[in-house]
Order: sequence, then structure tokens, then C-alpha cells
Amino acid sequence: MNIDNHNKAKILIVDDEPLNIKSLVRILEQSGFQIYSATNGHDALIELEENDIDLILLDVMMPVLNGFQLSQKIKSIEKLKEIPIIFLTGCIDTEDKVKGLETGALDYITKPFVTQEVLIRVKNYISLKKAQDQIREYNKNLEKILKERTRKLIQTERQAAVSLSIQGILHNLKNPLTGIIGGTEIISEIIKDYKNQNESLEACNETILKIARNKSIIEKSSEKLMNIINTILIKGRKDRNAEFEIIDLNELIKQEQQYIEADNNYHLDVAIKTEFSPEQLLCNVIPVEIAQVLHNLVKNSIDALREECESPIIQIKTGKDKNNVWFQVSDNGPGIPKEIESHIFEPFYSSKQLEDSKTSNTKGSGLGLYSCWELATSNKGNIQLMAAEKSGADFRVEFPREIIK
Repeated sequence: MNIDNHNKAKILIVDDEPLNIKSLVRILEQSGFQIYSATNGHDALIELEENDIDLILLDVMMPVLNGFQLSQKIKSIEKLKEIPIIFLTGCIDTEDKVKGLETGALDYITKPFVTQEVLIRVKNYISLKKAQDQIREYNKNLEKILKERTRKLIQTERQAAVSLSIQGILHNLKNPLTGIIGGTEIISEIIKDYKNQNESLEACNETILKIARNKSIIEKSSEKLMNIINTILIKGRKDRNAEFEIIDLNELIKQEQQYIEADNNYHLDVAIKTEFSPEQLLCNVIPVEIAQVLHNLVKNSIDALREECESPIIQIKTGKDKNNVWFQVSDNGPGIPKEIESHIFEPFYSSKQLEDSKTSNTKGSGLGLYSCWELATSNKGNIQLMAAEKSGADFRVEFPREIIK
């Protein structure tokens, strides 16, 4: 490295002999270094505090605070400890060399000073100091960059999580909302037809029954919509324990089955078969969330059975094993291809085409099964795709079994 590269380097000479300082100043100033000096340890520490020193040339033998002691002191100060130290000595044995290295010195320059030796050693250690400073500065900048990128990544992930949460909420609101809209549309059609016809008493009674049935769907859908909204608000609070209830899974499924069958009549002519465990299936869950899992699975089956399928059937079973209670929803539709089974619970992943080329209707958001997984796991449960015995899809949702003593 040429002399010009060291022009701004600052060197502190610490020696109790002014002649030694003068000799070193003469050698180093000709090479363009900025020189600072002190004749004792106290003054040396002041110079180090006031100036950004790159290298210290330190005499070993000094009164009050010798070179070893001063070196040890310098290395104990955080902002000074990286400054390289070269000891100045007339004669030193191996034991003192080891002691000097242990206190933080990097090298020795012997007296009387030889110009070339002084310059070579000083330049080498100045170069080393500059390189270390550059590395530290690079690491500091890199740390800032990483912190900023991490902050941005966290921000992006939070935004994505919020977006995902919102889309999941909207998806779960669709089922009861569809029931409300469908029920009101059918009632409107019935009333329209009723006004245009002079019907018999028997026909009038049938019309009233249809209106009552759809009114029931609207009421149940509205209640579910309100329950889902209340559950969402609860999720925003830290403590959700108050919303957990010990329920019989059989009873929950039976109640929801009535609503599903009524609503299903206006979607597709699908037979729904049930097989309930003869025993109580107690679990500690949030009922409205488990009902939503059931509805999502049934809706997925209905969507699958829209394909050409003879005698479409959805089967709902309940049961228990040693540690868990469970319900299962299966259908005889086209099933789920093996190559995508590992992805089906991922958000926004859908085996359905997003748009039907003939009808331009939305067919799948990819949030139904993800929502099932999220709701099941948040209730300390699990959902899994079972191996279908023949065709179709078969999902089991299980929760820890609650034992009443």
C-alpha cells in the first residue's frame, strides 16, 4: 500500500522520553501520518478520548502506569479496544513479550529505531486497522439493512395475515348469507306465483308451508350470521375461554343437519345420510366454529357433486376413539387427485377452476378447507383427509375427548 493511502491515519506515540517521541515524529511525519503524543498514561488516555486514533506506539517502561498496564486499560474500554498497539522497547525477554501480547499488543519495535522497520510495521498495522474498520462498517450497514428488510418483511407478513383473515371471514359469512338470499328469492317467487293464480285451499296451504320453511331458513341463517360475527369479535379479544362449551358432538351435528337439509333442497338434489354414535361425544369447543367447519365440508361436497354423478350422496358420521371424538363428511363425487392432497389445507389453494368458462361464475376461493383447518386447530382439534374406500372425498374432524367425572 503506498504512502498516500495512509495520509489521514492518526498515530499516538506514548513515551516518557521526549527524544524518542521526536525521533518517531520525524520518521512518520515524512510519510504523511498525523502524529499525537503523550509522555504518560494519563495524558495518553486524554488524547485517545479526544482524537480518533488509528494506531498506538507505546513505550513499555514508563513510571506510574507502565506500557503493560496502560495497554490493559485501553483494551478494557469499549470504544478504544480495537485500536492496534505496538510496544516500543530497548530490550525485552520472552516472558515480557508474552505478557505484552496478553495485554493486547500486536507487535514490538525495538530501540534505537530503524526507519524502514518502523515504517513497514506501522503501515502494515494501519492497513489492518483500516480493513477492520471497513469490515465493521460493512457489518453495521448490513445489520441496518437486515433490520430494515426484516421490518418490511414482518410488515408484509402482517398485511398478508390481515388480508388472509379478512378473506377467511368473508368466506365463512357466505354460507348463511347464501341461505338468507336464497330463502328470500324463493319466497318472492312464491308470492309472485300466488298473486297470479287462483289456487285451491290445499294449494294455499302448500304455499304457506313453503313460505314458512324458507322463513325458517332465513331465521337460522341470520342467527348463524350473527354468531359468526360475534365469534370474530371474540377472536379480537385475548381471552376466548368463556366461549368454549362442553357439548355433545352428536347433538350439534343433528341440529345443523336440519338446517343443511333444508338449504340443500334449493342447491342440488343430494341425499344426506347420517350415522351417529350411540354414545355421547363430549368435547370442549366453540360450537359456532365447529358448525362452520361442518357447513364448509358439506358445501365442498355439494360443489363436487355438481359434476356428473349418479345418485349423489353425502354421508355424515360421528364416533370416538380412546382420546378423541370425531365427525366425518364423505361424498361419492370425483374425489381429490393424489398430486394435490398435500396442498388442500393451504390458503388460496383450490382444485376448482376460479371461473367456469361457460357461466363465468366463481367456483372456488381456496379458503374453505383452510378455514376448516384454522377453526379445527384453534379448537385444539385436527382435520385430515382420509383414504376414500371407493370414490369421493372423506374428511375427518376430531377434538380431544372430554370426560365428565
